[in-house]
Amino acid sequence: MSLPNNAIVRSSALVAANRLDADFHIALNRLRDVAGDFRTRYSEDAAIALLAALPLSSKTALHVLRRGQVTGAITSRQADAVARDYPHLSLALLAEGAKAIIPTLEAVIDQSREEVTSLEQLSADFTAFSAERAEPGR
Repeated sequence: MSLPNNAIVRSSALVAANRLDADFHIALNRLRDVAGDFRTRYSEDAAIALLAALPLSSKTALHVLRRGQVTGAITSRQADAVARDYPHLSLALLAEGAKAIIPTLEAVIDQSREEVTSLEQLSADFTAFSAERAEPGR
């Protein structure tokens, strides 16, 4: 499904959402149906918990939902505020870009596995060295 990158925003929608920023309304227009579907699947608390479990690096798309004239990368505090204010829309926005995020997270997992393997080897070497030094007659 192709999603639009623009929207016609009625003044009533500006008032209803209490938001004047175009990016918010474009995201809302594009993802309204998906967010509605998530609303039927997840309670507000469950959606917030799901969002909280994701690493900040996967929440960069939430910047369009921040309030005010904020620029730069989204912070953890801002991501948490967005999740509380718009839990289902946040899920929809992240789901839209999930396929692009997954390879990045898989690379982080692979790197972590390599680090664990290295630390396990280092620990085994240390244990063997300690055992050799503890043997009598050495």
